[in-house]
Amino acid sequence: MFTIIIPNYNNGKWLDRLFTSIYNQTYKDYTIVFVDDASTDNSLEVMRGWRKKYKQNFYVEKCRIKRWNGGSRNVGMVYGLSEYTLFIDSDDCFADEHCLEEIAKTIEENDHPDCVRLSYFMCKDGNETLVDLSSQDTVEKIVHDVNVACWTKCIKTNLLVPFPENTLMEDVVQHIRQMDVIDSVATCKKGIVKWNRNN
Repeated sequence: MFTIIIPNYNNGKWLDRLFTSIYNQTYKDYTIVFVDDASTDNSLEVMRGWRKKYKQNFYVEKCRIKRWNGGSRNVGMVYGLSEYTLFIDSDDCFADEHCLEEIAKTIEENDHPDCVRLSYFMCKDGNETLVDLSSQDTVEKIVHDVNVACWTKCIKTNLLVPFPENTLMEDVVQHIRQMDVIDSVATCKKGIVKWNRNN
């Protein structure tokens, strides 16, 4: 059901935590697409070790020149083979082993909406604060929300729009364009992603 796209640049020290959180998911119908944005650290070595453990499809692309997060996500979107796509940054992780199961449940209970809004935990210095997006239950509310990060949304793959490249503001622009093609929304109140604010 899911394609999980992971853009990465020099986050080798966080990858074990991320891949452990994916590997431990109780829901197993997913494909991983890891896009390395010309890293110079040990990211590819760490990723290769994990790739051997997975029984799921696990695709890897290495950008020869830096594409930034937007470009890396665009590369990953070529592999959109699943009904839904979600993004997770390489220094973040899933909150627990039931996150994909919770998203799948929300999709089924809401008649396969175009977008599932994902609440998350903001994590800094050992403190975790839940950011509950359950009030973002209409397209109008999402358009005007400040939580525009692409990892706060699980989108039907056939509706994905590309990201602008060579900028650090790719989420803002893509968010606006994405909402233009979304008609139906559901929300996970449960925190799905742990957003790493220490990096």
